Amino acid sequence: RSKDLSKTLIQTNLKPTETIYFRRNKTLLVGYKQKKTRKPVYMLSTAFTADDVLIRSKKSGIEAIKPKLIGEYNLNMGGVDTKDKSIYHLTCTRTTKKYWRKIFDNFTDMALLNAYILYARNTDNPLSRHSFTVNIIESLVEENHHQQVQNHPPQQIHPGPAGDGEHNLVRLPGVKLRVCVVCSTSQKQTRSRYWCPGCLCGVHPGCYNQLQHFMRPVGGGRRKRAAPPPESDSD
Repeated sequence: RSKDLSKTLIQTNLKPTETIYFRRNKTLLVGYKQKKTRKPVYMLSTAFTADDVLIRSKKSGIEAIKPKLIGEYNLNMGGVDTKDKSIYHLTCTRTTKKYWRKIFDNFTDMALLNAYILYARNTDNPLSRHSFTVNIIESLVEENHHQQVQNHPPQQIHPGPAGDGEHNLVRLPGVKLRVCVVCSTSQKQTRSRYWCPGCLCGVHPGCYNQLQHFMRPVGGGRRKRAAPPPESDSD
């Protein structure tokens, strides 16, 4: 636990390639900073002593002194920690207080990465990991959209006296999103890939039947009903 560690070691501002050791009985604590741009690394061990070794970089050939404990760790990990880190290069994890959601998001990230690895190994010209993930997301959204349309078929409403254009459910091009005027509130806004061209507003497929047509969004988040055209005088 942190309260059992030396405050001097934890609070020490390590410089690049600098190492600091702290031992209590059989437990050795090592602090090491490899580069200026990286955070210090702290490791605990009961199997090593406070020894340094000379390490030569395979890429640059530059020699540097590094704790023997960290050198042995890198040698025996076999890149497992690097592979674990690659999961979070493209992640769906979001800041949340719900721990179960963090676990679920982590499982999702691992499943997506494993799927991409299998896909890349069995494809001559594979997509980038980002494009692969986007395609999966779009396919899941499209499948969910079909289910919503089947459960809540959109009602075709033709233009009324205001003549604002066609009122139907239209998918926005590309990855554009619009705020749904039905289920959004001042505290929380939800966005949809669909909109009503006649109303010039976003709407979810499941909210379409509740949309009050000819309601146009105006500044400040308020909505205003478009006025019908004046009646012409008959001769």
